[in-house]
Amino acid sequence: MERDNWWYVSRREMIDSLLEKISFPPDAVALDVGCGVGSNLPPLRRHARTVYGLDISPHALAYAHQQGFDKLVEASAESIPYADETADIVTCMDVLEHLDDSRAMAEVVRVLKKKGTILITVPAFPSLWNENDDYGHHLRRYRKQKLKALIEHHGLVVDRLSYWNFLFFLPVWLVARFYRKSRANSNQVHNNLSYIPSFLNPLLIRLMRFERWISSLSPLPFGVSLYAVAHK
Repeated sequence: MERDNWWYVSRREMIDSLLEKISFPPDAVALDVGCGVGSNLPPLRRHARTVYGLDISPHALAYAHQQGFDKLVEASAESIPYADETADIVTCMDVLEHLDDSRAMAEVVRVLKKKGTILITVPAFPSLWNENDDYGHHLRRYRKQKLKALIEHHGLVVDRLSYWNFLFFLPVWLVARFYRKSRANSNQVHNNLSYIPSFLNPLLIRLMRFERWISSLSPLPFGVSLYAVAHK
């Protein structure tokens, strides 16, 4: 799913688009915190000479290794086993909502080099809580000011903060209202992206590219997710 689904494809394209606006040294080091099966590592390779991946799941890392990624470590984002100021780029894509976000941010800041860049995505708006949140064992969804305060509390400077996936805000809001009423048993929940027919992927990817063009002109006023670009 992460290889082909419109949401994951669009997130990778967003990572690439945001990073290409920043100048990195030729020997840049990137670290993807919570890399999972490694689907976000390819865009990092276009901006860094060395790319590391970290995840708490040995099963996910085994799959990432099969895809040709070898600089992987099994560890928690709350205790990153790298030295201070290791990376020029740190990505933390839909990770903070799973854990103690303050402890994770402290670790991310520690391993980030001075003037280094961090890219973060998180799910937005508590009112959008839906099946995916239970399926993914999320602890919270974020408002814009909450994410900004978390980043700044740990000494980073926010360069860009915007909602993402605003085109699907209304459908997700409607699904969330229904889900709160039905509230399926946690053993029965699924990744709700699997409900969308795969033949719609090309259309949805084009819609997300259109949204990215709009967001390049002005930050989006709302969305299903939030992203932040910040520097140390």
